[in-house]
Amino acid sequence: MPRHTSDFLACWNREGNTSGHKERWKIVPACIWGDFNVIRYPVERSNCSRINGAMTEFSECIEELELVDPPLFGGSYTWRRGEGHQTASRIDRFLYSSQWEEQFTFIKQSTMPKLGSDHNPILLTCGNLNFKKSYFKFENWWMRVEGFKEEVKLWWQSFVVTGTPGFVLAEKLKLLKGKMKEWKPEEWWPELQLQGITTISVEEQIELEGPFEEEEILGCLKLCAMEKAPGPDGFPMSFYLSFWEILKENIIKAIQEFQARQITEKSFNATFVALIPKKAGAAELKDFRPISLIT
Repeated sequence: MPRHTSDFLACWNREGNTSGHKERWKIVPACIWGDFNVIRYPVERSNCSRINGAMTEFSECIEELELVDPPLFGGSYTWRRGEGHQTASRIDRFLYSSQWEEQFTFIKQSTMPKLGSDHNPILLTCGNLNFKKSYFKFENWWMRVEGFKEEVKLWWQSFVVTGTPGFVLAEKLKLLKGKMKEWKPEEWWPELQLQGITTISVEEQIELEGPFEEEEILGCLKLCAMEKAPGPDGFPMSFYLSFWEILKENIIKAIQEFQARQITEKSFNATFVALIPKKAGAAELKDFRPISLIT
């Protein structure tokens, strides 16, 4: 592990130009590990009670790059020396970016039994890949936020990238995307002004939220296809229309209960499912697609 933050960043950039590359750690899924030959806190070394300069600089480096330092399970130390392990410390660890962390459902760092070395191997267990990745999309309304364009100008001018013109443009756009993901428009635009949007009257709101009336229910029933095949209960829509005067009291109450409580009898949504062949001579299940026959 290099002793200085600038040296650490130079490892990331072969050319040694570290300007602007700290931002790159914040937008890529990065993971580093190994023997850093330094600890962060006194508790990570036996018989240690003070924080020294190397520990402070190591912690500052991790914080500056916004890396995650996960807890260690299975033991407090990863290296031991001397009879009876008189000297022990945690100098081995995994560090990763928040973008790396977002790729998995869970991450756990733990020690493993020693295999002839004075170091304990460390294991980083990563859960299933998290496919709920959010994609960046620039919103046009951001340009109407007071101060946003000035902020973009400051961000763009702060990025220092070397290489071909095409590479420089692509890298600066990546860095800008990271800045915009961190940006919170509500800090710049306290209140979203909704102008020119048509609204409904109070009376119309009350009518929309009012209970279903008999005329409304009967009107919807008449719009249904009467001769379509019935569901598992065997009753087509023509039955409900023909016997409306007999059934309407119970139908209206059932619909109003659904409106009030958002629950309905399971049998009302029951349906047949048929397999429709996608091609001629369909023989395997993948050659069919299911279709609901609900009325």
